[in-house]
Amino acid sequence: MRKSTGLVLSLLFGALSGCVSIPQFQITEQDKKVIPSQWSGSPALETSKAADLSEWWSTWSDPEIARLVAASQAANTDVRSAQENLRYAQASMTVANAGLFPTLDGNYPAAVILSAMVPIPFLSA
Repeated sequence: MRKSTGLVLSLLFGALSGCVSIPQFQITEQDKKVIPSQWSGSPALETSKAADLSEWWSTWSDPEIARLVAASQAANTDVRSAQENLRYAQASMTVANAGLFPTLDGNYPAAVILSAMVPIPFLSA
């Protein structure tokens, strides 16, 4: 009981001392000059013309980067052709895996069934 009382008291004093150590923030006259009274928005949002970033890599003037970007754009496909390629790959996989599973056929020669069940008298000796 004595240990738990000490633990409770130390937690209580720790919590209360945290409340005491909060500093009182005062805005000085210099801060009032820097901080606007009302937020007016970002200056970047107020610009009427957005920057053209379609060829941002050209600012580096690196021929290797330009070659890699040109190659990637030439090999890039749109979403519809990518979906068609996926369907084609799935169909090819289905055809390739078809031989892995057993098949059931309804065509079985009737002569084989009859000869196995019924002895034919003119063939027996």
